[in-house]
Amino acid sequence: MNINPFSFFIKKPEQKVAYEILPAGVTSGQPVYRTNNFRQNVAEGYRKNEVVFSCIKYITNSLAQVGINAASLQGKPIENHSVLDLLTKPSPYTSQYDFLSMIVVDLALSGEAYFEKVRSASGKVVQLWRLRPDYIKPVPTKDKFISHYEFNNGVGKAQLLESDIIRFYNFDPLSPYGGLATITPASRSGDVD
Repeated sequence: MNINPFSFFIKKPEQKVAYEILPAGVTSGQPVYRTNNFRQNVAEGYRKNEVVFSCIKYITNSLAQVGINAASLQGKPIENHSVLDLLTKPSPYTSQYDFLSMIVVDLALSGEAYFEKVRSASGKVVQLWRLRPDYIKPVPTKDKFISHYEFNNGVGKAQLLESDIIRFYNFDPLSPYGGLATITPASRSGDVD
């Protein structure tokens, strides 16, 4: 009898490991809907509560004071890099300040911030456009944590490649596909205020 002494290291095809199993309530190939209400957070918190608005604006203004730099993997500064040019003017209508502000506001009110990469004919990223976080949903499959994103603004739908999206999110320990809005833990105090 010939037994491979390393056979316990070899994953058998029928075995599943935990990270390959979709979470409860998530269906392969279907969009994952968020648990927070972005529209309500904007309407009730950001637009009507001066404390919430002021806190978010303070963070936004503070972040804008920080410069964006590029560095090599060894940590050496890179002075002229196309990424720096892109982040200085992410789109014809967006400045670096606007770009950073959008990230802060969307993270605070949704827990997620999304930008679509616009590419040149050669495939180089030449623009970044903000996508409203309540219009975009990740779509997992059995093979990929996020296969693609579904964009639906109520007027039109699109499937966006995962590689064409930049996603920022606040980690939510109960939701691997959604972020935790910064305003969520503060919403009770905000309501009392």
